[in-house]
Amino acid sequence: MKNTMRLVAGLCLLATWGARTASAQYQYPFQNPNLPIEQRVRNIVSLMTVDEKIHCLSTDPSVPR
Repeated sequence: MKNTMRLVAGLCLLATWGARTASAQYQYPFQNPNLPIEQRVRNIVSLMTVDEKIHCLSTDPSVPR
């Protein structure tokens, strides 16, 4: 019984730790590959400055920041 309780406590701790690291993995929604592409694009565009958006319209697709 004592070993079972330890096992359950350990699994709960592991599940809690895993959930925390999974949610902390992405700083912004656009970095999360599990989200729909439309949501990711909307997020990254909302974070960009006007100058960055203008720069993306050029033939060089990189953003300088």
